[in-house]
Amino acid sequence: MNRTIRSTARTLKPPKTANDGLPEIKRFTVEEYHRMGEMGFLSEDDRCELLRGVIREKPIMNPPHKRALRKLTECIRPFITAEFVFDAQGPITLADSEPEPDLCITI
Repeated sequence: MNRTIRSTARTLKPPKTANDGLPEIKRFTVEEYHRMGEMGFLSEDDRCELLRGVIREKPIMNPPHKRALRKLTECIRPFITAEFVFDAQGPITLADSEPEPDLCITI
């Protein structure tokens, strides 16, 4: 029996690796990430975001984090004029990422 296991193990090919010897990571484009949502592979309940082509799990926001975000929002909002867009926890589409930062101010 050990003989069969060893011979099978020798015939298996190792995963494709990058220059550093680690397995390669599948990187997704923003379009592929959006399609995954449209096709139902990702839903709004999935706590994830696309960062540099990698889909990563977002941490759950705990009460201290939420309080800090609320206080920061209260402090910043009076300084935001009508020419800027103020958003909290909304996605920002970039070339290879779609992060959802706690706060975002854009023109």
